[in-house]
Amino acid sequence: MSSYRSKSREIVLQILFGLNFNDYKTEDYEDVINSFEEEFRENDEEIDVKFLNKEYCQDVLNGIIFNQVQIDNLIQQNLKRWKIERLPKVDLSILRLATYEMCFKNLDPRIAINEALNLSKKFCGDKAPSYINGVLNSIKDMKLEG
Repeated sequence: MSSYRSKSREIVLQILFGLNFNDYKTEDYEDVINSFEEEFRENDEEIDVKFLNKEYCQDVLNGIIFNQVQIDNLIQQNLKRWKIERLPKVDLSILRLATYEMCFKNLDPRIAINEALNLSKKFCGDKAPSYINGVLNSIKDMKLEG
């Protein structure tokens, strides 16, 4: 189960990152997901696209876009000496994905944070995993308190 979810999270992350530069409409997600699947098939023999869960990808993308204001507010409340606008777009995309899964999909925060850290190690700079971990742990603590 974690293989397809991890691969699907990677696709969601890449689409979220792209949304920073392109304005996809909700109905375009299926085409975008199919494009990613085809690209992975053609370019990366190590990735087994049978683990891709398109339904999960669409559900999470729609949920993040629908709840983006609340998600971004949670992230901003837990940034220390940073403004959300200054975050690198890939880091912000990872934070949005993990925050959505923790707060709106009720995924165990340890799993959401671990998945976010794995993505940050793959796609971000060296310092990103530690502050992504800190922000997500603060959000987790807020969630547990409230």
